Amino acid sequence: MVASGGGSIINISSIDALRSGTVAAIVPYMASKGGIIALSTAMAVQHGRDNIRVNCIAPGFLYTPMVAPYLTEEVRELRRQAAPLGTEGNAWDIAWAAVFLASEEARWITGIVLPVDAGLMATTPLSMLPYLRQG
Repeated sequence: MVASGGGSIINISSIDALRSGTVAAIVPYMASKGGIIALSTAMAVQHGRDNIRVNCIAPGFLYTPMVAPYLTEEVRELRRQAAPLGTEGNAWDIAWAAVFLASEEARWITGIVLPVDAGLMATTPLSMLPYLRQG
């Protein structure tokens, strides 16, 4: 990438690296995703003068084949209502964020973590309580 004059690296982490849950089994996952954020930040600094931008996407509650077997319709609805947009994401939401970060339109963006999460990181559980109670 250095030899070709630069480029864009986009790493994928998770909002689980930014906020903790109560399920102890997720701790190793959270730690590994946090490591990706730290790696992305370090790479952005180390390779900025090589004209290489490094950013990280932190997906929120997506509906994917990996989680589908574990989610009842009730849990899916709670996940949708937990964020300000009140919607459920899918892989395309992450892909379009990556397309932007890889594009020339993002030429001045490096070292960031971009939550793609329907606004979940912008709120608190109590502020979404009225929506969660509607179910």
